[in-house]
Amino acid sequence: MKVSNGIIIASHGTLIRPQLHDAHLIGIPSDSRMLILARDVEGAVQCIELTGIERFRAKDLREGNIILDLSLEAGASVRPEDVAYPYGPTRGSGTEDLPSGIMERFKSGELALIRLDPSFWVLVRMHTVCTGIKVVPNGASDISTLI
Repeated sequence: MKVSNGIIIASHGTLIRPQLHDAHLIGIPSDSRMLILARDVEGAVQCIELTGIERFRAKDLREGNIILDLSLEAGASVRPEDVAYPYGPTRGSGTEDLPSGIMERFKSGELALIRLDPSFWVLVRMHTVCTGIKVVPNGASDISTLI
């Protein structure tokens, strides 16, 4: 998993910089990549770009949700039960429905699981399986047209 400049992730996987705790979700526009836009507690717009998206699944995620944290899991710490949600299990725990070789791709660092957890509403979840994550500077022209 490539982590670009501008992002600091704690050893347990929580995004430290930019600080998104209590930020208000502005939107998640998508084309060939996904941009997570949030307004932090100081009013600045933060943009996290996820690239190489292989799977995305969200439940009850809405504009205006307040973010508790954004976490990144990669390598040997990724558990099959964590990966089951974005792959939409159809029976049992869901781990039997995972694509062949997917856990090896996480263990090698080729893939990462990105989770956005809201401060409220425990039923809200967003999990994304992707190959890259980076901060997009506030002045980026592709963001200003979306806000």
